Amino acid sequence: MRPGFPLFLCAALAAPGLRAAIPVGLSASASWVDNISRTSDAATSRDGARYEATLTADLNRQFARDWFLNAGLDLRSGTVPDFDRNNALELGPRARVRRKFGLGPFAPSASAAAGLAYRATGLAGDDGWLATAELRAAKRLTETLRLALSGGWLEQYAGHSTFDIRQQTARIELGWDVSERWSLTVSHGRLWGDLVANASGPVYASALAGGLGPAVQDYYNRIAFETSHAYGPGWVSYRVHARADVWSASLNRAFWDRASAELRVDGAAVRSQVGVRYETDSYSLSLALRF
Repeated sequence: MRPGFPLFLCAALAAPGLRAAIPVGLSASASWVDNISRTSDAATSRDGARYEATLTADLNRQFARDWFLNAGLDLRSGTVPDFDRNNALELGPRARVRRKFGLGPFAPSASAAAGLAYRATGLAGDDGWLATAELRAAKRLTETLRLALSGGWLEQYAGHSTFDIRQQTARIELGWDVSERWSLTVSHGRLWGDLVANASGPVYASALAGGLGPAVQDYYNRIAFETSHAYGPGWVSYRVHARADVWSASLNRAFWDRASAELRVDGAAVRSQVGVRYETDSYSLSLALRF
């Protein structure tokens, strides 16, 4: 991707004529991530800050009774100052089709979504295409309570097999509209599939030599891995098949129709198929604007 292209796209999306036809959104977040390196060895794990900005262009249409279409283009940038090999830039289209079953705010709805993005990072093997899909059902239970169930799929077609991952997720989400301006949302879910984990060179060498037991030794010698220097000199990135319990809690404040802020906490407890555990938590503050 040419370096000047994201700037050209931002300028084009911000042009007054295009904003009038297609709504444009901008969001930015700052996060602190415990065990950002997704490392099983607590003594060598890395924590760090992550900053993200997303520019979106959306087109919304009702194309039949009770049927709605949202299509858009996203440009997303992520920066990890202490470990800049993990900086990433993503660009691609997405679409969601939603059907509402009945009239009024209590009518349930169902939707199907898909997206495709090209991902460029500071790790040569991590560049490639990212495809996603989701099915979602939602229902307002009362005037203030909302419930949603979703199932998702993600696949990354990366340059190196270490970063080729495929995941499936299931999630339940409960929202509470505390007032006209404030809302609280909590969720819990399960992830199955591939994850990229990292280890310092000596820790991974010990695992390959049997220092973490024969089961880990056999598994780590069979999976895809490479010296990526992702979180320091000699650090190794490797792909594991795992299961994860994921959860989140967020508090949202709407300032006016086109601006909001969110305080969010996320957690993930990962267990690989040979029993190795990875714990990750993040705390973020974000601001979203619509033009």
